[in-house]
Amino acid sequence: MVNGQDEQQDGEDGSYITCYMKDEQNVTAEQARQHVVDMILHEWRNLNQECFRLNHFSAACFKRSSLNLARMVPLMYTYDENQRLPLLEECIRGTLC
Repeated sequence: MVNGQDEQQDGEDGSYITCYMKDEQNVTAEQARQHVVDMILHEWRNLNQECFRLNHFSAACFKRSSLNLARMVPLMYTYDENQRLPLLEECIRGTLC
């Protein structure tokens, strides 16, 4: 997980980690990152639980779309130093073959 400092954006990226560290005075950058990871894991659990419930048919399409979008996030943030997404490119090539 990267933030604006990692990408040399001089703090202009609106990073949640930076905001969280300002709100929680005694939190290190690593603790803030872990907090973000924990929040993501919590929401993954919620999304997965909702997707496997069968009693909400009207929201099924939205839930499925949300889950698929959440699955894309790790791919979208694995760009290299050339601002390319090699993992995403590999996945797309695999589906086209």
